[in-house]
Amino acid sequence: MELKIDGIAAGGVGYSESDTERIHVAGALPGDRVEVSRPRSHRGRTQARLIRVLDREIASRQAPCEHFGRCGGCDWMDLPYDVQLSLKTRMVADAFLQVGLTVDLAEIVASPEEYRYRNRVDFAFGNGQTGPVIGLYEKGDPRDRSRALPPVCPVEDCWLTSDTVNGFSRQVQEALVDTHLKAYNPESRTGVLRSLEIREGEAGGAINLLVANDKHLSEDLLTRVAYGAEAMTLRVSRTRSRHAKAKRERVIRGEGEPMTTILGARIAFGGTSFSQVNRFLLDGLYGLAIELARPSASDRVLDLYCGVGALSIPLAKRSAHVVGIELDGQAVQCAQSNAATNACANTRFVSADATKLSAWGDGPFSLVTLNPPRGGLDAGVVEGVASSRPDRVVYVSCNPDTLARDCKRLSSNNYTVSAVHPVDMFPQTAHVETVVRLDRNHG
Repeated sequence: MELKIDGIAAGGVGYSESDTERIHVAGALPGDRVEVSRPRSHRGRTQARLIRVLDREIASRQAPCEHFGRCGGCDWMDLPYDVQLSLKTRMVADAFLQVGLTVDLAEIVASPEEYRYRNRVDFAFGNGQTGPVIGLYEKGDPRDRSRALPPVCPVEDCWLTSDTVNGFSRQVQEALVDTHLKAYNPESRTGVLRSLEIREGEAGGAINLLVANDKHLSEDLLTRVAYGAEAMTLRVSRTRSRHAKAKRERVIRGEGEPMTTILGARIAFGGTSFSQVNRFLLDGLYGLAIELARPSASDRVLDLYCGVGALSIPLAKRSAHVVGIELDGQAVQCAQSNAATNACANTRFVSADATKLSAWGDGPFSLVTLNPPRGGLDAGVVEGVASSRPDRVVYVSCNPDTLARDCKRLSSNNYTVSAVHPVDMFPQTAHVETVVRLDRNHG
């Protein structure tokens, strides 16, 4: 079957549209003429598998990374950066169009650097011919094979990753040579090595090594892995999920966490807590959120999904009081420590699910800020925000589809979308961050 691709949806998925249906084709771009498999309906969306691109209108370039096409870390490294920015703008516009919202889309904020921007990477382990290898999952969604070990593309020098993170990755790889340790296979429950998170700070980096068991890890090996790091934590879990919470943790080196300065505030990201990864756009993203929020000395602020307080602390410096709600207890402890570091006594951080409206407390709020996971807001959270009647809502999202859906829900509860700003936190990928401001309708 042959299709002409008309547009692009969230996640960089091309689509062909007729009067009766929209067919989504992953890997296709607007203007492409493609051959696809027979369309099928999946989770309310009609999809077809791309067989081959017959003709492409969009200009391409030579990707600088030798692993592009195999490694799953990049989607669009073969596209000029201005083309990437245009496609991401179209993705955000399409998401709002699909829910029936007409918005004034601001020009996308470009990353100052296309490459070497990531300050944190979760590396995977694979089994090489001479021992364990460190890299990234190959293209394809590893969630489709959640009970098997996805293939890993060995990567010694990731083009998206800072020199510091790449350096620690190579150090760990060298330390593991000739150890005969195997990558963990959740299906057979064999092997040891699970994942390696490396996070860069202003004075170095932190290493989080997740293993299935630690009985084969000598103290000498762990010392070599941790050499030069500000901190290293060994985490142990044998559960099937590759995103497993550690059952046991042991500090190998250091007690603190790498520090980052955001809008003049000193912020530590503890353990495996969520953090924005583009080191060149931290001030840009959070500064934009502050600009849209327009906090004043009289504002009482509710920051839902606050993480370690990366936005809460700058807000606290500009408002009367901030309440931060976060499910991750470790992140809440870090947020409390960050508040103390920055002398922000006008904050309260609560470890709770955002859907537990009783945990919000301390209302009423004149400003609510939101930064949920990709799934967006639970319907109860939308209702809770609307019923608390803040004057302004600022929503930071990494998923245009759920962002638009939630904005539609809020617009049905007496709010108007007044600003939409795409931000390219993830060059070379099909992901885009977006910051939205909504204002309560008075009268």
